[in-house]
Amino acid sequence: MLAHILARLTAVAPTRLKYALADMRPLYLRVLRLGGSTVMVRLPGGTVRWQLDALTSQQHLLGTYEPYLQAALARWVRPGDVVYDIGAHAGFHTLCAALLVGPSGQVIAFEPYPQNFRSLQRRLSLNPGLPARALEIAASDRVAAVRMHGPGSSSQSYIAEAGAVLVAARSLDDLVQTGVIAPPNLIKLDVEGHEAAVLCGALTTITAHRPVLLCDYNDADTEAMVRQALGGMAYDVSPGPPVTAVPQVRR
Repeated sequence: MLAHILARLTAVAPTRLKYALADMRPLYLRVLRLGGSTVMVRLPGGTVRWQLDALTSQQHLLGTYEPYLQAALARWVRPGDVVYDIGAHAGFHTLCAALLVGPSGQVIAFEPYPQNFRSLQRRLSLNPGLPARALEIAASDRVAAVRMHGPGSSSQSYIAEAGAVLVAARSLDDLVQTGVIAPPNLIKLDVEGHEAAVLCGALTTITAHRPVLLCDYNDADTEAMVRQALGGMAYDVSPGPPVTAVPQVRR
């Protein structure tokens, strides 16, 4: 209850005040935890347990985080689907999708940045009845070790040659072909500029299994990038947000 009250208060606070108080975030989290380290969060498909940590925002607690992606998941995810959440961060959309696929489905969350992955794992362990698992892997166009940079906010971590953190990368085609993961019905993609590489490494899987694609905006070229990556594959692409690609003939 305390967490939700504080979240609502900070949600309506002026933006200038929020920036001025940014250095007080550790104190804010300690106050939140006075009411308990976990809270219940309501999502489109039900309610989940959420652990308070450094990645928690008031939008997470209020269930209002990236509403356009929540709406897209609610529209396109079906019971029994296999969903890839690529760039899962703290796991908000992973949990949302897991509620929607139901017990006969599965959500596979990709989160290579170590701090984010630990946060994601804690949330999945708090919701053991949900059909979701986390992979500490960067989806890409190759099997390799790559570097990630996490400036200030780990939510903006991204693959960069000068990054300080070394992580494992694999292509979706490799993971599907080797049986590590089941083929997808829907792919949600939010990887801070690495989207083209992820799609390049998934072309065989996309051709064979025709998943719906939800790509969060990285910049003004995101829609064009998706259109180019899927060119000739009979997909209808709409600008969103998120950029949404739907196969003209679905399995």
